[in-house]
Amino acid sequence: MKLHGGEGSANSSGHPTGIPNLDLILGGGIPSGSLIMVVGSPGSGKTTLARTGAKRLVIDSIAELERALQVAGDARRVDEYLSALVVILRDRGITTLAIKESRRAVVEDPEYGADSISMVADNVVLPRQRGEGEYLRRTLAVLKMRYSVHDVTIHDFLVTPPHGIQVSPSADETNAAPASVKPPVTGA
Repeated sequence: MKLHGGEGSANSSGHPTGIPNLDLILGGGIPSGSLIMVVGSPGSGKTTLARTGAKRLVIDSIAELERALQVAGDARRVDEYLSALVVILRDRGITTLAIKESRRAVVEDPEYGADSISMVADNVVLPRQRGEGEYLRRTLAVLKMRYSVHDVTIHDFLVTPPHGIQVSPSADETNAAPASVKPPVTGA
């Protein structure tokens, strides 16, 4: 595990997600009253990740909110509206997860664009799907985590009913094969 020190103090008032290895990666959980962006491709586990664990506001998806603002108001002011929303939520101490889709379903490198809402977000988590041969592999990385010491290594994870998200320790710690999504092996 490689740790990175966040700006300010450690995450002593985090909301545990209920996902043991994820809480370790996040330095104890999601910081109270913060905005965490979950940016990933379709099927990468964004919504399941955001809806697991502690009580919080989930905006799924931020792109839909941006479209609604463009239709209902002045499209040139969308960034101002979203920035104001973030300030209001933060001032009220509301822990918020905002989901944002990346453009490609399967990616080799994390796809992340620094738009206005991501720049004011306190935290950015990047779930993604990568092709490995004929299988898909889900990985998770924390790009940014203000006010918290957090793990900066890439972790494999699975979305498994009924357990939800299961995050593996980093490959450095386990020296194990990646947790890829593979069909079960049947009798020979």
